[in-house]
Amino acid sequence: MATADDGRRKVAYVPKALFVVPPSPSSGGRGAAVGAPPPRPLAPVAIQVAASPADAPVVTPRDGGAPWAAAKLVVNAADGTEHELRAHMALTHYLINALGAAAARTLDAAASPVWRLLAPHLDGLFTINNTTPSTLLGEGNLMHQTLTGTTAAHTAYVAAVLHGTALHSLFPRAEMAARGVLHAAALPDYPYRDDGLAIWDALHAYVAAVLAPHYPTDAAVAADTEVAAWAAEISAPDGGRHDYLAYAPACPLSIWGVVPAPGDGGTAPPPATAAAAAAAAAAADKDGGTNANGTRGRGAAAAAAAAALLPWLPPPPVASAQAELMAILASVRVTRLGRLPWTPRRGGWHGTAEGAAAAAALAARLDALDAAIAAREAGREWPYEYLRPSRVPRSINI
Repeated sequence: MATADDGRRKVAYVPKALFVVPPSPSSGGRGAAVGAPPPRPLAPVAIQVAASPADAPVVTPRDGGAPWAAAKLVVNAADGTEHELRAHMALTHYLINALGAAAARTLDAAASPVWRLLAPHLDGLFTINNTTPSTLLGEGNLMHQTLTGTTAAHTAYVAAVLHGTALHSLFPRAEMAARGVLHAAALPDYPYRDDGLAIWDALHAYVAAVLAPHYPTDAAVAADTEVAAWAAEISAPDGGRHDYLAYAPACPLSIWGVVPAPGDGGTAPPPATAAAAAAAAAAADKDGGTNANGTRGRGAAAAAAAAALLPWLPPPPVASAQAELMAILASVRVTRLGRLPWTPRRGGWHGTAEGAAAAAALAARLDALDAAIAAREAGREWPYEYLRPSRVPRSINI
């Protein structure tokens, strides 16, 4: 049973959300020519709060007010929990921990060009990974309070993702192709793809330039016993236990411990109450309450619509803890992508003229990309600046 600190049960839904790409006069994405009509963004058109339509009705923007807002809250809560456990913990912190720990044991820190490439991205990783189990992740601590599900379910899911996801499947183009969003023709307005691939290509060129003098042929790579030992430990049963060459089946996303039956004392209404919320919101709309377009209504009707939404929100102490945690984590950037640690070593961090030139070229390319993203997003109501290189940390330390 998943319970909050005050003893109330936590409810975890398994929502389904339908998004569409509206017809647009432009298909060039955010990088389209100046003056071209902007592409229309991906839009949600229907949400089913529970896994089965028998448990909850399908809600659409036409339902307006509280039901549509509540349905979006449910989707965002599920997405936030899945992202935190899968993308952040499993495939960022713990996956790179396995790769980095194996590298630290097998690669010569003074001589290996591969280690010199990896080390700046490991700055602070082992420290944060060793401290969080007893702080953020323990039973009753912040992660338990702010995520749905049980701590045991979280741990099991993270382990399943970590050991069931092939490294190659995470390469950006492979991952985006698998989701059908690699090309602008499918999804014109997708800055995560456009900016992410630009960063990936810059890093790919940088790594190739640094390693080229050391590994001019495939035979040179095969002859490096340290690299071979590193690769072996990554996938060893008593090492990283990560088969980086295999493509494993997708991990299940149904990770939640217990979903209470309707009326079982959860902190949010059972799925079936979405119908009641829809009826209440519809009545509020008639009296000038919150409308389908999100405009604020007047008087008692607006208050009623807001009150109908309250049961879907976390208790104030949990909401406060969520806001505080996210504000702290999002405000800390102790490193910056493309900026290498200072060293008195001749030839810079990599110790070679080719490495120094590659590092300078990477920094210049990322600076240009940063400026281009800033210019593209200037004046937008909802600017997407998360992948501006100046805002991307160099290492995993948060």
